[in-house]
Amino acid sequence: MITLIRKKDFDKKSELILKAINDTEYPIEYASGCTGRPMYIGEYLVDYVLFLDENNPLPKDVIRNQFNLSKEDVDNIISEFREKPSLWKK
Repeated sequence: MITLIRKKDFDKKSELILKAINDTEYPIEYASGCTGRPMYIGEYLVDYVLFLDENNPLPKDVIRNQFNLSKEDVDNIISEFREKPSLWKK
């Protein structure tokens, strides 16, 4: 999925991301160092790959919207993302 989103000529990025956000059937276990947390694939994608959610602090040297999504696409993705429950954010 991430490989497709990185391709400049792939024109269905937004649709693929929205599909991932809506996939809440099977959570994943994200591990970082000695700790892990359950999350949905959409949460991982928006928070740890795309860095689109302005409510989350960015790691140093991260460029927002590095996948050339339009402002309209980003707005739609964030809107859909915020409507879904989170497994790890309280």
